[in-house]
Amino acid sequence: MRKAGKQAAKAPKRPRGRPSLYSDELAERICDLLSVGHSLRKICERKGMPERRTVLRWLAQHDEFRHQYARARIASRLSL
Repeated sequence: MRKAGKQAAKAPKRPRGRPSLYSDELAERICDLLSVGHSLRKICERKGMPERRTVLRWLAQHDEFRHQYARARIASRLSL
C-alpha cells in the first residue's frame, strides 16, 4: 500500500536503444581515411565501420569529431 504524499521509488533511467559504437579511435580512423581521399560512403561500406547515417549523427553529437572531420575534409582537398 502507498502512503499518501509519498511517491514510489523510481527505477534509474537506462539509455534507450543500442549502445553507441562511438570511440575516439574509430572517429580518428574515419578521419584518417577521409583525409587521404576516401569518401564517407566507401568508408562506411568497410567491414567494422558504422553506417553513414550513424557517422552523421555522431557529427551532430560530438564537437571534437565534427572539428576533426572538417579538418580531414580540408586535408583531402589539399592533397588532390
